Amino acid sequence: YVDERLRLGKGGISGSQFVFARVAEDDVEAREGWKWLLTSDMARQSLNKNQLMIRTGVWCLLSGLACKLLQNNFLGKWIAGMSTAFSLVALLWISFSTGGIETRGDTYARGR
Repeated sequence: YVDERLRLGKGGISGSQFVFARVAEDDVEAREGWKWLLTSDMARQSLNKNQLMIRTGVWCLLSGLACKLLQNNFLGKWIAGMSTAFSLVALLWISFSTGGIETRGDTYARGR
């Protein structure tokens, strides 16, 4: 659905529904103010889910290896073990995250 006030859209991968409101023709900030995000260093350095999972998994493996190598050093082994545990929890959290997109369908507002 598209008209001069609204545009209804659907996410390409998730199928989530989005409602976009049109901005006024004379609202320069709304029409131009976001474009700097496309050229910022932060936009080029962002990670997708797979890249983040790979980096967390590598950190988890390295922490586990450090834990194994530091068997005689109690403090080092404890720190490496905690890092491994936190990395595993983070890996599980990332793997089940949806990026903020609702997937259960129980938060949608009913239409008229």
